[in-house]
Amino acid sequence: NDEMIDRYDRRYLTRMSLAVEKLSLAWVYSRDEKYAEKAPAFIKTWFLDPETQMNPHFRHAQFWPGRNEGGLQGIIEAREFIPVIEAASLIYDSQAWTPEDHRELKYWFYDFMRWVQRVYHNEVFADSNVGTWIDTQKTLYALFTEHSYLLYTSKYLLPIPQRIDRQITRSGEQPVELNRATSNHYTWFNLKAYVLQTEMRTHSSAVPGEFVGRSIYTARGDEGSLIAALDWLLPYVSGQRIWHEDHPALAEFNACRYIDLYRPVANGLAEPEYEALVQQLIREYGCHSISTLLTHPPLEDHSELRVRFAAE
Repeated sequence: NDEMIDRYDRRYLTRMSLAVEKLSLAWVYSRDEKYAEKAPAFIKTWFLDPETQMNPHFRHAQFWPGRNEGGLQGIIEAREFIPVIEAASLIYDSQAWTPEDHRELKYWFYDFMRWVQRVYHNEVFADSNVGTWIDTQKTLYALFTEHSYLLYTSKYLLPIPQRIDRQITRSGEQPVELNRATSNHYTWFNLKAYVLQTEMRTHSSAVPGEFVGRSIYTARGDEGSLIAALDWLLPYVSGQRIWHEDHPALAEFNACRYIDLYRPVANGLAEPEYEALVQQLIREYGCHSISTLLTHPPLEDHSELRVRFAAE
């Protein structure tokens, strides 16, 4: 429960991750060094300072007092490291974050990546969002530590078509996530991991060939695909269908979070229907505080993308 979680480090990890994300973006857009100075302070305290640094493992994440010392599913909490790595890369040119700092952070994440690699083979949690998030983390750790060759090895990552086969039906449903009590959240949550993984591969010059561009967005299993899953979700996002009338939904869901899915894919595929959905969400819910809107401009600002993809 929340009371138990607050006794330990989970909420502090979330606060640290959110802080460095916002501070790094503030520095990028303002070039005010006060933002760049505060972000490294958080990162160094959590990862680099000998007296306060975290050990590079997640052995005790999601432990049950009196029952165990941690569970394998606890690795899902390490997704909070993704904004940290992105923030460190954003402030790389600031005065407050030195090349030595960046190198030391890479060393920490190399050790963490090796621990993840030893503990989580590619079939662990393959049917659920936990497995998708493990591979999303593994992708970023390999890129950040300059071990991108690992992305070509099926022992490190479960190939995307195989993961789709395990998770998404021909109609676009995600059966495992739909059976959860908060199915609205987990359906979004799993797709969010796919989108992030695609973004990482697309924007990294270190990963050529099959990992560039639309590869994950257009990848197919024997039956399902990521696009099928996004299209299946469309009527619920647009308001044509009501989620709780069809599926379990014990908690309210912030519809603005759908922008994290549809704006990146709208840009990546030059898909006007997805962009129109984003604009609808902004109008109806006032989703102006979603950071994806800051980092991913509207589709009309990327006309060159539409030309390029049309020619492929």
